Amino acid sequence: MTVTIHTRIPYEGDFDFVKETQCMRIFHDITKNNLSEPIEGVPEFISEEKKMFLKVAPSHYHCIYDFLGTVFFLYEKDPEILFILDVGDGRLVPSAQTTIDFALQIIKENNIKHEIVNFAGKTNFNINNFYIKTERWTDPGTPNKILKYAESHIKNKDIIPFRKVYVSRRIADEKKMKSYGKNLSDKLTRSSYARIDDEKKLEDFFQKNGFEVVFPENFESFDDQLNYFYETKIAIGLTGGGLTNLMFMQNNGIVVELITTLITNRNDRQAKVLRLEEGQHHFYHSIAFQKNHEYIGVINKNTIADEIINKFQKLPHLKSILDKS
Repeated sequence: MTVTIHTRIPYEGDFDFVKETQCMRIFHDITKNNLSEPIEGVPEFISEEKKMFLKVAPSHYHCIYDFLGTVFFLYEKDPEILFILDVGDGRLVPSAQTTIDFALQIIKENNIKHEIVNFAGKTNFNINNFYIKTERWTDPGTPNKILKYAESHIKNKDIIPFRKVYVSRRIADEKKMKSYGKNLSDKLTRSSYARIDDEKKLEDFFQKNGFEVVFPENFESFDDQLNYFYETKIAIGLTGGGLTNLMFMQNNGIVVELITTLITNRNDRQAKVLRLEEGQHHFYHSIAFQKNHEYIGVINKNTIADEIINKFQKLPHLKSILDKS
């Protein structure tokens, strides 16, 4: 999504406030975003209200952290803003529905002004007096904001965390294997499902050491998921969306991320070349920092379960995690 703009007023470094009627065109190819006048016959959001247009992300991490985090951050800066929330992309991904429904429910419960639209298949609309999101160089404490606004869903706010949990990707990855097949190139498998060679082996190891094994997609409701992790004091898992649940833990927990590099697409639009790059995601370290969790990163570069198990058996600081009660 990009926006053709004439006038931009900086808003505390994280957002811009655009004060003229614009045409916003949703395109990935920036060379096609060259419209500067409103278009007749397309949806319009023209009023004196200040607005924020946001696409609801069809993934657990980005929907909770980026989408809800942006809503709460800007709402606290400007409670009068009208959020225009596009669910078009999200509604195309069935596995994202529980997360999206929860996010929209929290927005409604907190009386945040919003309008839900579905722009799946549409390319443009007219809008004025709106905020656009730019680079966020500082983290405004999103994880604790999320928990604050979802407070009414916590069943026992005073409970002392007690769970030791291994967050498994296995069920989700098995579903992806059925969809994608086993013949993907080595470069693509890590971004799809092969982040460890035998996750069942990891599950068995941690279970023998007093950990519960949880599959996030198996929770009957988002409330159950939130409350489960609110009761968790130690969480271990491979790099992936399941670790988003760290923000539902109470502060001062313990987090062990089995750091797996992911394949990311770097699309050079000028050269029209798809570049596949291996990179690290720092999302979960950031969540842990904001929650004041003790964070330990265990390198999972070779994606071999036996290597991870060996580290927990041999390294004193990891053995101590297993021994905590």
